[in-house]
Amino acid sequence: MLVVTTLAIRYLPETTRRNEMQAQIQDLEAKLAERKSVLQRHEREERLLRTNPEYLSLIARDRLDLKEEGETLFRFETAKR
Repeated sequence: MLVVTTLAIRYLPETTRRNEMQAQIQDLEAKLAERKSVLQRHEREERLLRTNPEYLSLIARDRLDLKEEGETLFRFETAKR
């Protein structure tokens, strides 16, 4: 009985620490996946801006609030929370 108690006291903190580290790893993996997703979106947008003149024109007009002749703009504001 003493041996079991000694082993439990000795390894319980290690088990707790291991569980904490596994939770930290999962958190970091989730953050990494999110960052990879953002990177992919940015790389796609960069590729489109470099290779697609129509897309570049659309983004430029949108950001500068410009429109082409004969074009009608509709702006929808998102609700603030």
